[in-house]
Amino acid sequence: MGMRTIVLKLHKPSKAKQQIINDALLGYNKAFEFLINKAGNCLPELEQRFKVKAGQYNILALSKWIDSNLSQELNKFDVQPFKDSLRLEFAYAMADCLRTGSVCQENVNKEAAFSYFRPIYFCRYDTKRGYCLLYDKEKDRYYVKLYLLNGPNARTAAEANIREGLVHVHKDNKMLERKRRKETHIIVPLSFGKWQERIIKEASKAPECFKTARLLVRDNEYYLAISIEAGESKSISTMAYMGVSRGLKSNLHYTVVNSHGEIIISGEIDTLEKNDDSSGIPLNKLHKAANIITDIAISHKAQIIVQNLSQRGDGLGWSDNDLDQYLPRFKRKDYNRMVSLLEYKLQWKGLPKPIKVSPIGIYYTCCSCGRNSKKNRFNKDLLICSSCGTTMDIDKLGSLNLARKLIDYNTSKIKINIKRVDSGVVFSNKILGLDCFTSYKEDQLLRLKNEIQKIIEDTKLIVKTQDKKAHSARISLIRKLESVENFMDLIEYI
Repeated sequence: MGMRTIVLKLHKPSKAKQQIINDALLGYNKAFEFLINKAGNCLPELEQRFKVKAGQYNILALSKWIDSNLSQELNKFDVQPFKDSLRLEFAYAMADCLRTGSVCQENVNKEAAFSYFRPIYFCRYDTKRGYCLLYDKEKDRYYVKLYLLNGPNARTAAEANIREGLVHVHKDNKMLERKRRKETHIIVPLSFGKWQERIIKEASKAPECFKTARLLVRDNEYYLAISIEAGESKSISTMAYMGVSRGLKSNLHYTVVNSHGEIIISGEIDTLEKNDDSSGIPLNKLHKAANIITDIAISHKAQIIVQNLSQRGDGLGWSDNDLDQYLPRFKRKDYNRMVSLLEYKLQWKGLPKPIKVSPIGIYYTCCSCGRNSKKNRFNKDLLICSSCGTTMDIDKLGSLNLARKLIDYNTSKIKINIKRVDSGVVFSNKILGLDCFTSYKEDQLLRLKNEIQKIIEDTKLIVKTQDKKAHSARISLIRKLESVENFMDLIEYI
């Protein structure tokens, strides 16, 4: 069961409602800081009582550390509507502090220092507490009801600008009643784009899928980030691979190949106009590109493979004698944002998340013989292999090489170095951390197999490591070993 989050803007709340929101945010953050500082005085006790295994802490038990007396103290911050939320927020924050492996007051002070920026967390979707959406059928407009006030601070509802006939988006579908008594909630209209609207309308058919939410402030505007249970889509078994790369002539280029790497279909995806601002691609156009890609992947039951541009570029840009410079229309940050949209769109449709791979060499590697050389790049638009003479459009080449990456990886061997010594053989592999001596008197391959199996099991127990890059490479190799029935068949001795 997946979760998706949409961010909705609170549309022009009145000054009175802004003050209520600001007071609630301030009280919530002061209460959170109060709890963190209280816990700072008994960190060793918390670690001893709530640690369940290496690096793990019992969140539910940590939340119950806030007993009735401490809960009563929180009332001075006027946070009665948020006590359950504060318990959970505190438990997760303290678990993170303790999980660092360095349990000290400094970590707690750091958490408290950033607490002012913490949004209000609503752990319930309900008509009488937490938060709930309202719908005006006549105007086709949505509102949100936020419970932000405690009993003593309740106010007489002044919703003159709120239309009659609002219905709770809830399983009961109750009409909003106008009462003269004091209320502990405010009602604010919401504004959002078309894609959020589609999600809300779909979710409204089964309101129980609305889960938690966070109320936050950004640039003096108020937003509500709602988590929605995505439901279980029928899983699609992939039968092909689809590479999606940046282009020079086109915005994006895609190629779909079968399990043997043979091209099924290839094409361009253009969602930008020539006069679009080059400073950044609008979100609606990123959504449009992601929707096109998703539809193509569904029609061909393809696993999408994308560039991992978080750390380095792909070398697509081109300059002619330092005079004319050609750069991709999709900047790295725009491509990464589009990939993040793909991650949830594909899951909604039953496809797996896109696989991110290194972009190094995809515009310089020959798709026929595999020669990787910058000399292959004839000009900005064309590859001519300096070894076999193959020619291909650069945009298409990038997506084709991406599409075949997983095939190449799955069929490639894992290289194990062999070094003969006086009394036996040493097997080694730097990525796996393998350094195994076997004597001539024993079954050397059996000893090697047992040693690799031990490395696999030991690696799974590692919770924290300083060299994250090396650990990630080892995990990747281990997954490959575990993907086959007999991992010894994957080994090549050199």
